[in-house]
Amino acid sequence: MKTPEINGPLLLIFLFGFSLFIFSIFAGYKLSFGQDPKSGVIYSLVNHGLQLFQWSLFGYSFCYFSGIAILIGMEEFSFKANFNIASNFQLYFNTNLYYFFKINLFAVLMIVVLLDLRKELVIQHSTDPERNREIDRINAIKGLEKMTINQRLEISGLLDEFTETAAQNKTRAREILVLLRVDEEFIEELVPE
Repeated sequence: MKTPEINGPLLLIFLFGFSLFIFSIFAGYKLSFGQDPKSGVIYSLVNHGLQLFQWSLFGYSFCYFSGIAILIGMEEFSFKANFNIASNFQLYFNTNLYYFFKINLFAVLMIVVLLDLRKELVIQHSTDPERNREIDRINAIKGLEKMTINQRLEISGLLDEFTETAAQNKTRAREILVLLRVDEEFIEELVPE
């Protein structure tokens, strides 16, 4: 039995694919157990960004996912949907593979969740002591999510500041609404950019 010879470019492709899986594990570790969760979120965003698209066009092909993939897209001019629980890396050059373009919906979902988590971490990890007291005061309010926006502003003591800043300092007005966990669609409606 004869094994094929591994040349330089093939070894580089193998190492690139292997490093993607190592990076995926590293990002998950940093997110779950790291001292700085913000960096874990950024690593995980990069990891899921790499898993977002799979394609094959003009003899070149890239396919990568680690863990779960819910793929939808076009494959040889027909719509296809796949679900995978595994890990996969494929990188082809100058091949006669059929054409396909797929989007990983699980990666999209994870990016949305990670962006929301990043926003929460930015709110929670401030270096300004005054802002930290404000955050602690808001976090101590029970049932905040069940209140209307006006009730949240009033009970937090930020109604007057929000009213004053809504026209003059939109950044601070938006920050107040984010601190009060107002949904992005309502923030956009109340304080358009």
